[in-house]
Amino acid sequence: MKTHDEGEKDKLGDTLHHKKKADEDRYFAEREAAAVQRLRDTGAAASAGTDARCPRCGQPFARTAAGSPSTICPSGHTREDPPASR
Repeated sequence: MKTHDEGEKDKLGDTLHHKKKADEDRYFAEREAAAVQRLRDTGAAASAGTDARCPRCGQPFARTAAGSPSTICPSGHTREDPPASR
């Protein structure tokens, strides 16, 4: 049986260590990709509801210059205003 001297390299051990590290990297890359996809799906679902209308007058909320939904309708009502009672 061969013993390892200080100058001799453990090629099998190095290979196994590299494989373990690569497997670990792949696992976490897949988890991150799945998390990003979930965030994208959630964002798409949230932006699908951007046709929100003012509860008081029924006009659609406009978009800001940055493209995000505004909180004020063209009539000046905010999203938080309760509907007018009849």
